[in-house]
Amino acid sequence: MKKSLAFVAVILFTLTPVTAAAQDADPSSAAQPPAQAGNGSFGQGIRNDAARAREEIRRTTREIRQGIKNGAAKLKRDLAVAQCNDGRYSYTHHGTCNHHGGVRQQFR
Repeated sequence: MKKSLAFVAVILFTLTPVTAAAQDADPSSAAQPPAQAGNGSFGQGIRNDAARAREEIRRTTREIRQGIKNGAAKLKRDLAVAQCNDGRYSYTHHGTCNHHGGVRQQFR
């Protein structure tokens, strides 16, 4: 799981600056000369781009985790036989919700 998230993060990190640069392209900025290395604005721009890329990776990682959670919860509900009164799911027909306050909703 961690390896796949790390792989996704690496891919997003490498693609984000390219797509961000394409989206931020402004025809009026093409006429301006590039910033000189000595005035510090070039370095600041790189730091800002890196911060935006890190935040995008964090946001995407949160979305992926939430999607996995939602998918697991749906699968859990789809496989369950019943939902107990305490909110847990039961997967057996024999002794369904025996120690969980009884059956709230029978699925199958």
